[in-house]
Amino acid sequence: MPIAALLLALIPPPTAQEPVDLAGPLVPCGVLRFEIVDEAGEPMPGRLTFVDQEGRAPKLFPLAHAAPDELAVRRNVVYSLAGRGAIRVPVGSWVVYATRGIEWSRASAELDFAEGEEVAWRAELVHEVDTAGWISADFHLHTRTFSGHGDANLKERVICMIGEGLELAVATDHNHHTDYQPTLDELEAGERVTAVTGNEVSTPLGHFNAFPMEPEGVVPDHTLADANEIFRLIRASENRFGVVPVVQLNHPRRSWSDYLSQTRLDPVTGRCEDPRFSWDFDSLEVFNSNEGWGYYDTDVDEVKRGSSVHCVLRDWFHMLNRGRRFAAVGNSDSHTVLYRFAGYPRNFVACPAAEPGAIDPVQAVEALRAKRVFTTFGPFVECWVNDEPMGSELTDTDNLVDLRVRVQAASWIDCDRVLFIVNGTVAGEIAVPDSREPLRMDRTFQVGLGHDSWISLIVEGDDPLDPIVVGGRRPARPLAVLNPVWIDVDGDGAWTSPWDQALEAGRGALGLNGWLRIEASLLPSEKALLLLAAGEVGGEGAASYVSFALLSPDRDAVLAAARSAERIASPELADFVDRAWNQRRRAPGPIEDPYVDIALLRARRACVEQSIVPLLRQLVEGIPADRAGQYGPELNELLGRRFVEDWMVLGYLPAPEPAGSIEGGFDPEGPFEPDASWPGKGDQPLRWGEVQTGADGYLDLRRFGPDRDLAPDSVAYAQTWLCGEAAGWVDYTLGTDDGCRLWVNGERILEDAERHAADPLQHLGRLRLEEGWNRVLLEVSNHSGSFGAYFRILDEDIRWSARRP
Repeated sequence: MPIAALLLALIPPPTAQEPVDLAGPLVPCGVLRFEIVDEAGEPMPGRLTFVDQEGRAPKLFPLAHAAPDELAVRRNVVYSLAGRGAIRVPVGSWVVYATRGIEWSRASAELDFAEGEEVAWRAELVHEVDTAGWISADFHLHTRTFSGHGDANLKERVICMIGEGLELAVATDHNHHTDYQPTLDELEAGERVTAVTGNEVSTPLGHFNAFPMEPEGVVPDHTLADANEIFRLIRASENRFGVVPVVQLNHPRRSWSDYLSQTRLDPVTGRCEDPRFSWDFDSLEVFNSNEGWGYYDTDVDEVKRGSSVHCVLRDWFHMLNRGRRFAAVGNSDSHTVLYRFAGYPRNFVACPAAEPGAIDPVQAVEALRAKRVFTTFGPFVECWVNDEPMGSELTDTDNLVDLRVRVQAASWIDCDRVLFIVNGTVAGEIAVPDSREPLRMDRTFQVGLGHDSWISLIVEGDDPLDPIVVGGRRPARPLAVLNPVWIDVDGDGAWTSPWDQALEAGRGALGLNGWLRIEASLLPSEKALLLLAAGEVGGEGAASYVSFALLSPDRDAVLAAARSAERIASPELADFVDRAWNQRRRAPGPIEDPYVDIALLRARRACVEQSIVPLLRQLVEGIPADRAGQYGPELNELLGRRFVEDWMVLGYLPAPEPAGSIEGGFDPEGPFEPDASWPGKGDQPLRWGEVQTGADGYLDLRRFGPDRDLAPDSVAYAQTWLCGEAAGWVDYTLGTDDGCRLWVNGERILEDAERHAADPLQHLGRLRLEEGWNRVLLEVSNHSGSFGAYFRILDEDIRWSARRP
């Protein structure tokens, strides 16, 4: 039994007069009697956050479930459903904050707790942000009860989301239709929030939120790997509201495990060729979790990337530029009480509702589909173009529109700048006045537009939300992203996307000068589209236009030019690709933006029938070790999928101590004995057995063993034979989980004693083969968990066989 549970079992249930013991009887404590009240002095739900004098989060409250109908508690955080109570607090001096989400002020006090003494604190919060006509919503919430990970049970989830001031909460446990309503009824809290049943349909192709769903309805098949079928099933799900469920892309660029990554949506062009891909969704998360995964471009922004790859915000811009209208949203993806807090970020949805417990989900869904929604970590932002709100399409033919911007924020939340986004380019930046008044800005600006365009806004604050929201791997910052307004500038009665405009302009371009004249009046994002159009429509001067852009200092121009060079595939462009490559090599130190080099290598491979492996090795060696995994999928795509598939395998043997000494007489550097037997772990005799890799090229050494329980702290051997037409050097890649040793024809050529997951690009090297068949032996050591290897030969003329023919 955990210590916290054992201590809890020793404590009698608290009476109404007794303080709740969250620390345990063995810890010297004082008592905090608290109230969190509104302007009228009425208690309301909220959160208490305790930090020490340096702002660190102390471990104060191990008895998290001492009052499950009243409190949700972890470490240094106490959510109170009633907004009043008494708790035992370990002795010490603590700074205590009282909050109720981003619409309310923040109260704080430095409180000293002595053993056996009581401290009374009444924290008055003011509803500082006027959100009339809007509701706050988190569309992505979990429980440990039904998702199986995290730590928030149903009651804790409900208490947390109410304590953060959420008004619409969508339950999205993995592959389960969770209903919060019975828990709300049990806690008598139904007037505080409207709950909607949803489902995070977690498939091999990605994770998709679906809502509203029926609690007792059929759960969509999460084993499917085709979005066309997945989305069809979600859309067909019936619910009591009679509305077609929303399909939302969750964390779509997370570590190549989600939708836009799995289907290889091009982060430069916004195109996808995967037949499993479908555009039939409604929204996508440009913010996910307290760290805001998806917002930053992990190739160029100096922020910790975590498991984020590329930039969902840029993906969304590409979609809008190609005429696809999806709503940008942001959600907490909260599985926990602490650290991944509910409501950071959240969405504000244009939806009239008198009370939080009486919201009409149909109105919320309709507003979401109409793009009358914005996502935020704090700033509350409204905008109108010619008095029309977000999501509108309007006509304005005088090339000048009025853009009104109104920014509010609670006094503890920072706002520094408003960015005007036109067709994916930051077309203007306005500083927000340095103030802690709730209304930070209400101004009207004139924005010039030369052609049909969309306009969006981003608001940024630099000061993190610490200590109220402490990001796990990077700080949580006050950020907001608004959905667009579309403006028909030419007055033809139809809005034409920037991409279609680029195609039309490119078809009319005459010679290099024609392309350059068109480019002169464009924003940077529109120039990138014109470069992409050059590769698609071709014509006089298109290749020359692309070749000059390859040497541009503008990153987006180089990426777009590289994609077009890849499409044109002309040997004449290869020289410019090489010049661009060499130009980037002149800068000393590690490569700062490897993705540009990857794009150039793709272009070079298409333009010249010549091996790119020497250049690829140069690139891999220049990527900082902590960023190498970020580019693995693109690099592996460049290298192709020539993984050696056929092996003879032997295992498991005890892990050698010291390294290199194998018990039982097996000698990996000795001659091959195909029929011999050796004693393995668990006294099981071991013989060579023939196996094949999976379709992805991974040799899973946990699949073949006689007893998977013996896999930890073991070694296994895998052998194959490689055949070349003549003696010579061959390039290979190798990745193992954990360490490895590699022999070729009895000569050891590689040793890696580190513990790590198997990455196909862990080792990029060369091995020498003799003419004919060559024996390759791989030893893989396993500490725990996964156990396997990727081994790939880059020379297409090399054959392999598990047995020597």
